[in-house]
Amino acid sequence: MPRRTVRGVSIVVGVLALLVGLYVVGKREKRYHAEATVAITPVVTAKPAVAVEALAGGDVVATFAEVFSGSEVVRPALLAAKIEGPDRGATRVSAEPIPNSTVIRIEATAPSKAVAERAATAVAAAKPRVEGLSAVYEPHLVRRGAGTGEKTGTSTTVLRLEALIVAVVIALLTAALVRRIPSAEPPVAPAGEGAAQP
Repeated sequence: MPRRTVRGVSIVVGVLALLVGLYVVGKREKRYHAEATVAITPVVTAKPAVAVEALAGGDVVATFAEVFSGSEVVRPALLAAKIEGPDRGATRVSAEPIPNSTVIRIEATAPSKAVAERAATAVAAAKPRVEGLSAVYEPHLVRRGAGTGEKTGTSTTVLRLEALIVAVVIALLTAALVRRIPSAEPPVAPAGEGAAQP
């Protein structure tokens, strides 16, 4: 196949691949992450020695973290923060203990920075009742989610660069495949071949 045709086909395919890649990048859902922290401390009326010893074991904090990430706490907290409709449905909240401490990290991901920050703060400010523990321990909001919001995932610039690289690779592969397609033109006989013998 003529070199010009090969080049033209590969360019067209590469451009189409690039356009598809850029479209996918543009349609990618944006997600934001924010976090707040909560400290678990003994209540004033608790026996200090017993309460602190049990708290140091880690099980108390882990139990509170599990409760904070449950729907019984998250749902009312999001409603109280006026996070409604699609934003509430797209918001995810998790809680995990920070190792070797009595602090719980509340993490929220949402379609916008503001919603993620409000969600993290709202859940961290909750006062869940934990059976068998709330009489001895209580959560205290240490840090709000305001100012902690960040975009998650790979940046748009990096994704666009990756789309360009993929398009170039596809164009090169297309060129290689097109070159293998046999030409429809009949072979030209060498000069003098087929001439009548004297």
